[in-house]
Amino acid sequence: DLTFLALLLCVSRTGIVVAAPYYSLLKGLRSSSGAWDEPFSPERTTYQVRLSAWEPTVTVYADVDFNRYLSASDYPVVTIYGHRADYGPGKPAVHEVELGGSPLQELLREVDIVVEPPADIGHTAIQNDTTTYRILMSRAVDYQALL
Repeated sequence: DLTFLALLLCVSRTGIVVAAPYYSLLKGLRSSSGAWDEPFSPERTTYQVRLSAWEPTVTVYADVDFNRYLSASDYPVVTIYGHRADYGPGKPAVHEVELGGSPLQELLREVDIVVEPPADIGHTAIQNDTTTYRILMSRAVDYQALL
């Protein structure tokens, strides 16, 4: 990784230890239903998801890239729509988002997924080490659901 090599060179030449940025990008992000405006890319943080029919809930799945961390204690904290999500290797962070409303109501819901360093990472974390992904979910009135 070039960032690591640049930091190593800086330390060896100056003797000053520089903290590496904490990796807070997701490997994947998806939902149980809806059409996404773009395929997921770790660097892109805003998406629009169009739901075609009324549903009371939508499940959001966030995949962490475990190869980026030395140990489980370094894994990021993933919060989906205000709820801390448990996850592990082979198991994504998951949260079922209550959409509410009724088939006769349009829906516009912002679902934030926050990826941040664990609290005990200490001084190595830098202020901008948190990434917030935003999914804008929308749905038109679903008259078919009433039939």
